[in-house]
Amino acid sequence: MSSDEFAKDFSPRVRQAQAMVAESAKCSLDDALELMTGDADFSDESLEQVAEEVLSGKLHFGPPE
Repeated sequence: MSSDEFAKDFSPRVRQAQAMVAESAKCSLDDALELMTGDADFSDESLEQVAEEVLSGKLHFGPPE
């Protein structure tokens, strides 16, 4: 499954947050989704909740150091 096909499974808000994470973390869209999913798993939240936190500015992902 390509990343375009995979992205269709998510809401527009998740895809928007994914793009923001990719930009701020200087990574691919696939890696951004992995970062968001990892955070969701770690914080016991849904991917939608993580996306809302990203979009509201409460959660940031920076480039690796």
